[in-house]
Amino acid sequence: MKILKMVCSVILFGILGNHVLLAQNLTLNANLLETNFKDDSNPTHLNFITGNRLIFNSKYGVAIKDSEGVKSKLLIKISSAYKNYVNEDNVYTYDAAKALYISVIDNNAYFFIKKNSKLSLWKTNGTNAGTILIKEFPNPNFMTSDFVITSFTKFNSKLFFNIYHMFGNPSRSEFWISDETTAGTEIVNTLNNNSTLSAGNYTQAANSLYFTNYSSNAYWEKKIWKSDGTTVGTLPVFTGIQDDFSIVGNIVNFNGHIYFIKRKNNNSYLSYFEYNTNTITDVMNLPGNPGTNSNLFLQNSSLVFANNNVLWKSDGTAAGTHTITSSSFPNYGNIGINDMIVFKNKIYFDCYLGSSSEYTKLVYDGNSLAKFSNLFPELATASMEKKSTAYNGESNYLIFLKYNNSNKEYFAFDGQSSKKIQNLEFDYNSGFEINIVDTPDNNLLINAKNKKYGQEIFKFNFGNGTSGIYENANSSGGSYFYSPQELNNKLFYFGSDEYGVGPMLSDGSVAGTKKINENITVQINSGSSYVKNIPNIKVNDKIYFPCTINGSDLELCVSDGTTAGTHQVKDINPNGSGLTYDTPYFFKLGLNKFLFKANDGTGEKLWVSDGTDAGTSVVSSYVSSNEKYAKLNNTTFFTSYDNTLNKVVLMSTDGTQANTSVFHDFGAKRNIVSVLGSTDNKFFCLVYNQIDYWTSNYEVWISDGTMNGTVMLKAFSNPHYSNPGFNTNVAMHNNKLYFYACAENQSNLTLHAPYVSDGTVIGTHKISNVEFPNGSYPVYPYSSSFIASCSDKVYFMQVPSNYGYSSMWVYNNNQFNNIYTHPVPNVFLFMQDSSQCINDNLFFLNKQYTENKIWITNGVSGIKEVDIQANGTIANNVIINGLAKLNDKLFLNAPFMDSDNFNFYGNELYVMDVSQITLGINEVIGSNKNSELSILIFPNPTVSEVNLVAAKNDYIKSVELYNMSGNLILNKTQINNSKITLDINPQMTGVYLLKIQTEKGTIIKKVIKK
Repeated sequence: MKILKMVCSVILFGILGNHVLLAQNLTLNANLLETNFKDDSNPTHLNFITGNRLIFNSKYGVAIKDSEGVKSKLLIKISSAYKNYVNEDNVYTYDAAKALYISVIDNNAYFFIKKNSKLSLWKTNGTNAGTILIKEFPNPNFMTSDFVITSFTKFNSKLFFNIYHMFGNPSRSEFWISDETTAGTEIVNTLNNNSTLSAGNYTQAANSLYFTNYSSNAYWEKKIWKSDGTTVGTLPVFTGIQDDFSIVGNIVNFNGHIYFIKRKNNNSYLSYFEYNTNTITDVMNLPGNPGTNSNLFLQNSSLVFANNNVLWKSDGTAAGTHTITSSSFPNYGNIGINDMIVFKNKIYFDCYLGSSSEYTKLVYDGNSLAKFSNLFPELATASMEKKSTAYNGESNYLIFLKYNNSNKEYFAFDGQSSKKIQNLEFDYNSGFEINIVDTPDNNLLINAKNKKYGQEIFKFNFGNGTSGIYENANSSGGSYFYSPQELNNKLFYFGSDEYGVGPMLSDGSVAGTKKINENITVQINSGSSYVKNIPNIKVNDKIYFPCTINGSDLELCVSDGTTAGTHQVKDINPNGSGLTYDTPYFFKLGLNKFLFKANDGTGEKLWVSDGTDAGTSVVSSYVSSNEKYAKLNNTTFFTSYDNTLNKVVLMSTDGTQANTSVFHDFGAKRNIVSVLGSTDNKFFCLVYNQIDYWTSNYEVWISDGTMNGTVMLKAFSNPHYSNPGFNTNVAMHNNKLYFYACAENQSNLTLHAPYVSDGTVIGTHKISNVEFPNGSYPVYPYSSSFIASCSDKVYFMQVPSNYGYSSMWVYNNNQFNNIYTHPVPNVFLFMQDSSQCINDNLFFLNKQYTENKIWITNGVSGIKEVDIQANGTIANNVIINGLAKLNDKLFLNAPFMDSDNFNFYGNELYVMDVSQITLGINEVIGSNKNSELSILIFPNPTVSEVNLVAAKNDYIKSVELYNMSGNLILNKTQINNSKITLDINPQMTGVYLLKIQTEKGTIIKKVIKK
């Protein structure tokens, strides 16, 4: 795939936030961070039109590449004439726009395409003005494969070519001449009855074009034709009684005559045609079987050909015509001569030496024969494949092929030395063959494949024997974007490259976005088409997750963002997979440990780990039933199924077997559903109470980690399983729980209302009397209603499961206000788990028909849709699959299509720098505010020192101090402590900004130096 950046512009319209200046349109750039370059463009018919301008057939049609380093474009993106033709039925790809044949003559490319039932001839120099339709040929309804184009040439400004209609009625071979106009493109002759024979062997002499052609569908009826460029002037040279012979092989213009091998009455002759007198002269009656004759070749000032299994040489006279003998190889060709090729004035051919015991390759330089394997032993077992397509004049290379354990190995030979074409694969798809083209700098282009890019166009440097990508015309493989999060000031996520899905790291640059360790891969839950996360947990700047190493079973792995630091922690089950890829349920324990579910071969158990093999052990047979948990001090609470009680209960553990037990079962008719969220010293949980057969409630409970401190806060009616009374998509903000639950409207218990709880009974209540249709269930594959927070605001995304209007509400300063309502009911807008808070603005994904777009709000001035541009053109069919953030960068995963290209990159990673947003200096800015992130700063204002203290269960990782000009003046890294003292005494009096990164996020605070 192209290692080129694609720039997208994002226009944010009129967003005015508290102390955030966005009154004017703001343009942001999104750079492509591509990691998976695979998928095939299947390039064929490679040829240079002029200079470095390349034309080729791709999977998606005819493509033009103007120069090396510039990406290719479809001809429909270049030529309005061609676009209008192929777009009549809105088909851009595959057979509708793909060339059946391409020939380059006089800096123009001539090609044929088949669209619907019509075959057409085109001419292009690679520009809009230089692309014209020459002729649309009449034709009944045929498939693309019905046409074969051969024998294309140009003479006296006229085109000559042959069209074979494979399944015509009748099947036929047609010979045409064209002056490059519709009216001037005329048929000369037609051979019917399944004829595959065609004109060819063109040579110019005496202002005429001479060639071989057929007057019938018999292969022995090949004749000499001539043309002055007109249809009436294109005809056989001999007719009637003079037409008593046929031509074997090709014709050669030599010494003022046209030479050929003539066959007559089962005899063969070396003959020539005198075009001034229109006569035939036989130079010599050739001995032996006439079926052993070969083509004539011109070498220096001689004709060379094979006859009767031996090589002959002629100066055009009988006296000067003789066999080529060699004392070194007295019996060469005793059985036959095969595969003769003339390359750089030498003739190469295969033959047997004497008996059939040795089959070898000989080379004739015009004077003597030599054994090719003695000169080039590395090619001793290789076969001659073809000559490279010449850039100008003669081909630069002869291509050889040999097999190594069934693998194809190609060699480029320049007549003096050979180089193996390395680092490429040649296992082509059926019907696809190798194309090798000379380049202007005397190297080669090859349509081949490798693991990284797939089947594309590569450049082979003959000087150093290396291959590299020249044109990656299709890189639509795309990358996953799972579980993005910050790791050591970079974005960690699980994405794709040519080796599969594994841990990736990005600093927001192309070079800095890559797989951490190619040997480590992860599995994706194939049971869910919309999986967003690979289970993982971050502890002390390391991320733990289930992985495979070189295809092994699934086990526990760790990554610190380095190759060496990404490895297996422990082989939990030596006889199989220790972890499952969808439900290991990682939980934190204290500051340095974590819990997870695993199977050592004797069943699933709860394990604890400190990140080492020795420190990873079994804790309990009670295993977690979902991913939600709470951590208070050194105790972790989670849900598990109790086989004795036959219900889900709340467990507690400190990581030891002795202190892992059932914490609360909530009574006989109750089952805990999930932990909902936690503060520094309490946690919320949801309990289901089946009161009787017909009646049930959902109950919100609070716990401080003690039995006496575990109490119910409020119960909510549960009218029906299809209309549950509680939506588990909740949010924690400033130590409070925000949620949707039954509004307790007795006339309609399916209606929900927004609630808040501070952990007390009196503090658990509605925040508004607004009632909504139930949004507890997702409308597959979209989201159910959910809640997000940003800065000092809480956003309620209302998506009704049944009839209703999607809407967005904001809660701030005890006010609950609507900022958006979709005008059409039953439109399910919001994409859950996509929102990102940057500089007090909430970015989130919104579903608009078939597109997922970025919307933005500050909770004050409504919401705005983001217009995304690709290379200056508004992108269509925008499908953004996920958002993530790192400092002032917004990352997104989307399949944007390059507007100047036919290629799209699949779902790839893009990054936008949003640091351009101007922030007010009197505000705590850029904070990743959440219920767990808090920093105490004192004294402030200060004279010399300032103390920073992290909240409970958090620690400070790094601190940066900026002046109000944005200059970094102090940087402390690798602190890893809950508190630090900064000396700012050397700084001048004024206002400064502290950017503090903790384990739980980043916060920016204002500090004043007196």
